[in-house]
Amino acid sequence: EDYYARVRFQLRSIQYNDEVDPKQIMSTWNQAASKLLEDEKFGLQFSKKSNYKKAWEAARPYVAAAQTTDEKIEAVYHFVQSSIECEGGYPTYYARQNLDDLFEKKRASASEMNLLAVALLRECGVQAHPVLISTRDHGQPIPEYPIMDQFNHVLAVAESGEKSVFLDMGNEFRPPGTIAVNALNREGWKVHATQPQWMLLTPVMASETFFGAFQLDDEGGLSGQVQTTEEGYSAMERRIGINQKTAAVYWTAEIQKRYPDATVDSVSVENKTVIKLPLAEKFGCRLPAYAQISGDFIYLNPVFFSNYHENPFKLEHRMYPVDIPHPLKERVVFNLDIPPGYKLESLPESARFTLPGNKGRFQYIIEQKEGKISLNAIMTLTQLRFTTEEYDGLRSFFGMIAEKYGEQIVLKKI
Repeated sequence: EDYYARVRFQLRSIQYNDEVDPKQIMSTWNQAASKLLEDEKFGLQFSKKSNYKKAWEAARPYVAAAQTTDEKIEAVYHFVQSSIECEGGYPTYYARQNLDDLFEKKRASASEMNLLAVALLRECGVQAHPVLISTRDHGQPIPEYPIMDQFNHVLAVAESGEKSVFLDMGNEFRPPGTIAVNALNREGWKVHATQPQWMLLTPVMASETFFGAFQLDDEGGLSGQVQTTEEGYSAMERRIGINQKTAAVYWTAEIQKRYPDATVDSVSVENKTVIKLPLAEKFGCRLPAYAQISGDFIYLNPVFFSNYHENPFKLEHRMYPVDIPHPLKERVVFNLDIPPGYKLESLPESARFTLPGNKGRFQYIIEQKEGKISLNAIMTLTQLRFTTEEYDGLRSFFGMIAEKYGEQIVLKKI
């Protein structure tokens, strides 16, 4: 609220020609770009080689083998990430010291690391530019006037053919092309000498798949193998989680959030450190008393794990829009061998429903075949901003998913 009040005051000052701080408001975006590129704490940091000469000499052996533009981008990205510890935070988009001094200290802010990436990419022959942004907790950017204090962070963008690759340093598990969640704030302003412009910050998807193959014992316990695959923001968050603990401790804690007496064993992880590839995990899992036994009947839920067992939108009414940072996708696959001496009594019905414009989709397909019950449920959400008028539809969408995920399989003793 304070931020927008300040912006409104500045816009009124422009309109009525009141005195304003010339450091913060320029007459045109081109003027703002020119001034920034001539600033010793910004543009000259990546255009004046004496400010990053030592860093470049250290980087050259790392990038020497890179041939393609994509390989150069990846090499520079990993060099900066591995050479400097990020101090965190988004205080400013300026460099507090020369990039070489920060490189020698081995500590810098994410903004400073991104400015260094611009410098090194240009030395590699890659077209690269800084992109100023306002983080999500700082407020929405206002493109109408070049007000400089609306920005509090800077990304690097590298051009590879017809695509733009955004780089945002500071997290070793975040691959090139993936911007920090707090930086996903619709648009960023590319600082270019002749063609400064606003660029859409298109986020990658957070995608998760949970696959379980289970057997049911006479006491209602469920045992089997679970496999997970994560991509995009889901993979990044999962890598952070299993890096802070062992994978076994991490997944035991995750499963026990819903099933306190669950046990996990034989955990294996693929691509834990290869961050450009999907993260894959596999483990044995036992869920005691998962099913309810009542006389000749067994009742159990086929959705053994999901982020959407409950509706995340609790409020009945909402006064402000919903702004989701990135697209979401979750798939749950459940395979169950029907235990000997039992037959299928009833299954939940398969279902499919969507949000208007097909920007949110849910499909739930369940069937019995050759003594097995199989569920394949997929939820995808690609619309990121919902107005207050659209909120009821969004809340209803996730409410129907949670309701569907609560339905039971019923088995009967023969």
